Amino acid sequence: MFKANFQTYDRNNKPTSMSWGVGDTPNLTNVGDLGPLLDALVTGSTVGIDVVESTSVVAAGVGPSADANAQRQNKWIFRFQVDAGATLEPGKIYHHFFGTADNSVLPSSSSDFVDLTAGVGLAFKAKADLVWKSPLNEAGALVSVQNTDD
Repeated sequence: MFKANFQTYDRNNKPTSMSWGVGDTPNLTNVGDLGPLLDALVTGSTVGIDVVESTSVVAAGVGPSADANAQRQNKWIFRFQVDAGATLEPGKIYHHFFGTADNSVLPSSSSDFVDLTAGVGLAFKAKADLVWKSPLNEAGALVSVQNTDD
């Protein structure tokens, strides 16, 4: 199975990254389209993506963010749930963390969750749902993106 590795750098030039499964035959166009969509959810630098099995097949360069708010301890928690009809792990939820969260995309100051029904949240969800796979290669859907500073 292939994995997509997403990476960016915070204001202090420290990397933050996450990895997701993208299946045995990933659609590289869809995976590549996630870069600008994820970039809309974080502060600063363009997100770099590598899709790997044993060699890199898609890559984009990244550098440190110019945004003073781009700190890797300010994270998004991406929660994906395996489809209910899956064979091996129906309903299981997986968590992926990614630093430099852009809090300006939150719907209000009292919410920690990105709105996945509109705007950048909906755009990201639509593409992520096409490419995400569990470690056992089962499809699922993005169910929430939550801000945390843990």
